[in-house]
Amino acid sequence: MFYLIYEKMKSRNVLLIAAFIIAGMVAQAQIKPTFNPAQGQKYTYRTATDQKIVTSFAGQQMVMNTVTEMLTEISVKEKTNNEVKLDLTYKEIVMTLSSAMMNFKIDTKNKVGNTEGIEKIGADLFNCIIGKTLQIVVDPNGSVKSLTGYNAIMSEIEKVLLPLGDMGQQMGLFTQAFSEEAIKTTFEQTYTFYPDKEIKIGESWNKDNKFSMAGMEIEAKTSYTIKSVSNDIAVVGVASVMTMKTGGETEGEMKGDQKGEMRLGVKTGMPMQSTSEGSIKGTIKQQGMEVAMEITTKVTTNLQQ
Repeated sequence: MFYLIYEKMKSRNVLLIAAFIIAGMVAQAQIKPTFNPAQGQKYTYRTATDQKIVTSFAGQQMVMNTVTEMLTEISVKEKTNNEVKLDLTYKEIVMTLSSAMMNFKIDTKNKVGNTEGIEKIGADLFNCIIGKTLQIVVDPNGSVKSLTGYNAIMSEIEKVLLPLGDMGQQMGLFTQAFSEEAIKTTFEQTYTFYPDKEIKIGESWNKDNKFSMAGMEIEAKTSYTIKSVSNDIAVVGVASVMTMKTGGETEGEMKGDQKGEMRLGVKTGMPMQSTSEGSIKGTIKQQGMEVAMEITTKVTTNLQQ
């Protein structure tokens, strides 16, 4: 009897010691993810962006809400130790804008409702992008080495804008988010976060980025922290501080921050899910008038299974 009790207690002690050892190994686990998607694999992402812009000037306030949902597909074509060749395709775009001055919805899946006015023009512009494929070469750090295929998209956009005259110039600003430089910048903002060394759970690394977009100079200082690692998935906390400066006819500076979290495939380096929320505010001068502006944004991205 005592022998059996002793053996059971010894077995439990062994299990407890093993559990502590495993827990210690997990706590000390080190990872160094890179941009390493599987060759031949397709990664389809659905991204939802909810943005609110509040402007105040001359005692008046204007609010504009924009909700955008986008479906994109990354298809991995070739891989070497130094680069990954992939195709990037925009599959769907849905945009809803509401303000005191205008309300519209553009849905590339539903061309029936886009029959006139700004909705039709917007749908025609977005459909210049939908279904088109860009060839991108990316290094292991997530930086874009080359991007080809955009000329075909630009040719289609020009066909839509040229007959519109002044309206075409205004709508051209509407498509700046899909310019060649904007596509490259957006891709790199998504994937150039990888650490330069192995990181343990609880440790952090920093990345500083400066880039231009739509006439604005943007600087972002971001800190990434490994919160946990399980089943080859790392949970990473993300916190950014941003500064945005405008130039030309519009001058000013805006500052803010952004916080969020992402689930990352350790082996592939591909985000599986991410969420972020933040705001940026400041004052800009336009045509001699000072305008106070605050932009709040929430972004959610999910890898479609």
